[in-house]
Amino acid sequence: VHGAPNAMSLNLLMPVNTHRILKTSEFDSAHTPVHYKPLFPFKLVSVSWSESPIFEIPVPEEEQGKEEKTEETETKSEEDGEEAEGADEAAPAILHADLQNKFIDEVVVFRNCFDTAVSVNVDGKQIYFTATGNEAEDFEEVEADEYEKFMNKIAKTFTIDISETDLKSECLVAEDDKVYDLSWYSIHAAPCYLADKVLFKGNPLWEATDKKEHFAGCSVINDGDDRLIALSIRNGPENRQIYFYGVDGALREIDNDEMVTHYEAFKEKEQAERERYEAEEKARLEAEKDAEKEEEENKEGAEEDEEEEKEVAKRRKF
Repeated sequence: VHGAPNAMSLNLLMPVNTHRILKTSEFDSAHTPVHYKPLFPFKLVSVSWSESPIFEIPVPEEEQGKEEKTEETETKSEEDGEEAEGADEAAPAILHADLQNKFIDEVVVFRNCFDTAVSVNVDGKQIYFTATGNEAEDFEEVEADEYEKFMNKIAKTFTIDISETDLKSECLVAEDDKVYDLSWYSIHAAPCYLADKVLFKGNPLWEATDKKEHFAGCSVINDGDDRLIALSIRNGPENRQIYFYGVDGALREIDNDEMVTHYEAFKEKEQAERERYEAEEKARLEAEKDAEKEEEENKEGAEEDEEEEKEVAKRRKF
């Protein structure tokens, strides 16, 4: 929170000043919206995204001059000034002139990474915003029904099915490859992506037991119907790996030793397939070379026969 006590701005990407704003979340879970309420006597007039307002109530000029000095304003540095200049250059906030002389009672935020839904309550009136990007200009004001649909969309992103690589989220990146009969792919999740339930073809694979645990990524090796899966789980700054092996619908968790055994078997099969392919390719190239040589010899023989026939015809003429 920054700004004068009677005209504060709530930055959704920064920790709040607990003596100015009350922040609450039911069950302290990413699955539930976060509520922000200004504490008396502080007044909230705008909501920002990295210092760039996305919603703002116009403050009368006479009120703008009533800024009280606080620790923040007294210790304001040149760097803060540069940030303010950057905010001035950003996209303008969505203004509601009809709400002038009123203040924000509550802000509710529900998000998963870049998908963010924001509800602003001003004197009993709800204003809704949604965004699928990570910039202030990505926010747009929407109607209540569209806001509800977007909330439901966000709720679904806390579960990920890792059998699908056709990802429709900027928070996820997929890489895939295939060598001979073996194929594999990896999915990488952005740190802000908070999926805590993982499926494979609709079947449950893993679910968090700690509210701090989230899906970080995975690697999947396919050999026909067999799957070897390495699941990466993030817990704060730490990551751990969980391994699974089996066929669709019957994947079971395995330990590191069994994972290594299956992985080495995949590598041996890959090497055997590589050697078979290289042998077939070598035989094909040699066959093509022999065919070209035979064709060249036949061509030379035909040319010699043609010359000989011409010579015989010439002798007969004389």
